[in-house]
Amino acid sequence: MGLFMNSSTLPPTSHDPASQDYQYPVSNHPYYEQVHAFGSGIVADQATEGHRNRWRELFTDRLSFDNRALHVEIGCNGGHFLIARAKSHPECAYIGLDWKYKQVYRAGVKARKNGAPNTLFLRARAERLGVMFGPGEIDFLYCLFPDPWPKNSDVEHRFITPRWLNSIAPSVRPG
Repeated sequence: MGLFMNSSTLPPTSHDPASQDYQYPVSNHPYYEQVHAFGSGIVADQATEGHRNRWRELFTDRLSFDNRALHVEIGCNGGHFLIARAKSHPECAYIGLDWKYKQVYRAGVKARKNGAPNTLFLRARAERLGVMFGPGEIDFLYCLFPDPWPKNSDVEHRFITPRWLNSIAPSVRPG
């Protein structure tokens, strides 16, 4: 094995987001408390894994939960793309996922301000997507501008790997 190991070759541990027993750590990030206190519109950390197969129930606009298409964007940043899509398609449900507290908080504020009740933002690790969503629960999955981490020394930061794609494939509806 070379000097640099791809995360898909590492054995799972509790510190590895791909591990079954992974726990989100408490953070001292300035936006940690704001994200956790935001209320409906943001779900953070370990709570993101408690809604498997029930995400449609969390939307405050209360449209028909069972039949609406669920769109999920990985790396939503401040929610620009997702909120614009949600406003154009109010019959659909949109979930934006990002790792950064500040971006998720800003996206939640922006969605409220712009009247997009069919949006929900998750502060979570993309590596956990297969744990967060049940089989066929996601109708459309977007990952618009993933960080490529092109240097060999950064390979462990890449989350789009064959292992990850195999772990999320069951969550995306075929077709």
